[in-house]
Amino acid sequence: MKSNGIQIDELTSIPISHIAVSGVTGAGKTQLIGYLLIELLKKHSKLILIDPKYSDLYSLKRYIPDTYAKPTEIAAALRVAIENMNQRYEYHNSEWGKDYRNYGLNPVFVIIDEAASLLGTSFADKETREEIQSRLLELILRGRQAGFFLILASQRFSSEWIDTSLRAQFTSRFLLGETDRESFKMLFPMLDYNDIPYYNSEVGHGLVYVQGRNWTIPRPFTAPDMTNINVTAEIAKLV
Repeated sequence: MKSNGIQIDELTSIPISHIAVSGVTGAGKTQLIGYLLIELLKKHSKLILIDPKYSDLYSLKRYIPDTYAKPTEIAAALRVAIENMNQRYEYHNSEWGKDYRNYGLNPVFVIIDEAASLLGTSFADKETREEIQSRLLELILRGRQAGFFLILASQRFSSEWIDTSLRAQFTSRFLLGETDRESFKMLFPMLDYNDIPYYNSEVGHGLVYVQGRNWTIPRPFTAPDMTNINVTAEIAKLV
């Protein structure tokens, strides 16, 4: 692993920043997220987990208390996260060009699985849903310098629940397995769907794009093999 990032495979490392992960059931999305959780904890990151379907992320609540599934709890957790982010800006903005790392602060990651469910119209009442959307928007647009980041994972990405103007904020974008045209376009707008480079679409394989690397198109990658890793046990050791 590089000191300022996370090593994914021999050819791919990603920086500490906003991340998007897309993968249908059985493509390996959950395993990649598990790997990211472990690596982020090794870097002393604070994790806030959001799992509206009470699935894998929610099972970690015993070890990561900041784990939420109910709409009102999620809205409240994001409200607190934004308040903490603003406090960092208030107390650590005295010198030009510095960020959270210059002040010895650890990164904070809000990690959302099944984001389409969270941001869909049927998840919560209109007021709560709009607050969640507003907080996430503020987090992704203002969080970097303060060390607040978002990992957004979903089976598919759609302009119905995420504004296309926000996709540029995701420094690293992963696609596991096969996908539909809209998800592909949301993740990789620089490339036509008919011009997808060849990649292995089996479990744990896919395409990745990392901004700032002079990449013109996404590249094939292989997610770390987590077959023999007990993610829950590893997380329990690190928290």
